[in-house]
Amino acid sequence: MAPKWNLLQLLLLLWVCSWARPDAHSVFYNFTITMNGNPWCEFGGQVRGKTFLQYTCSQRAKCDCYRLSMTRKEKETCKEEDEILKYLTEEFPKLLDDMTYPHTLKGEMTCQSDVNGRAFGSWNFYINGNKALQFDLKNKNRTELSREGAQLNNALKNDKYMIGFLLNNSPKMCNSWPEEMRNHQDEESNTTDGD
Repeated sequence: MAPKWNLLQLLLLLWVCSWARPDAHSVFYNFTITMNGNPWCEFGGQVRGKTFLQYTCSQRAKCDCYRLSMTRKEKETCKEEDEILKYLTEEFPKLLDDMTYPHTLKGEMTCQSDVNGRAFGSWNFYINGNKALQFDLKNKNRTELSREGAQLNNALKNDKYMIGFLLNNSPKMCNSWPEEMRNHQDEESNTTDGD
């Protein structure tokens, strides 16, 4: 009996963890904003562990947004992404202005799907390298993990537009952007195969 039970446990574990396979559909974003000295930011997006989007900005508000594959369609898509990412990287530092000692804010969003296939994101925010705040966009719950997280949460409570922005743009970031990239990669693959 024991060997059968172990096999069932293993199969259940593999089924539950199937999302973690390298070939599984996984979307992940991260950004870093540095406030001390020369303000700087960087934002990146990955699908199945491969970077498909990079965005950087400097104190001169010069922004570069590009995809790994640049076709006319992708450049147009990047304009929409550029607006969203520019807003995030301009507005998050304003939230930090009210905090007593932030130097670096890092955010990580992992995309997930519910049983109905609706995508949503879950954010983890780090201040000076320490995990400070979790924001579950599906349930709209924020969990403070430190004193700095409480300060960031209070700043977010006072900025309803930022909360709405994160909630409203999660589906684009979790569905539309990676889907367009996958479609483009499929088109490239078909073109390469046909050569």
